[in-house]
Amino acid sequence: MARPEDDEQRRQADAGLWEHHLHTDTMVFQRGNLFLVAQSLPAVAYSTTAASVTTHAAARVMAGFGLALTAVWASVGHRYHRCLLIVT
Repeated sequence: MARPEDDEQRRQADAGLWEHHLHTDTMVFQRGNLFLVAQSLPAVAYSTTAASVTTHAAARVMAGFGLALTAVWASVGHRYHRCLLIVT
């Protein structure tokens, strides 16, 4: 039969793991929201510059920046996924 101290320690450990999971989950969603907002800014700038007839170079720069930001977002997500696989 388990001692009450062991049960209390187990409950505290479970509560700590749950809090860590919630913190990590919140962090991932906040990071995703930040990247989505950051992605929308180049999209608006691209559509504005692509609509004008004279500034195709600026539209290409904005498109390149958007693609680079997408690559960074994918890299961060992949890195987090690898770290999560190592921990679990």
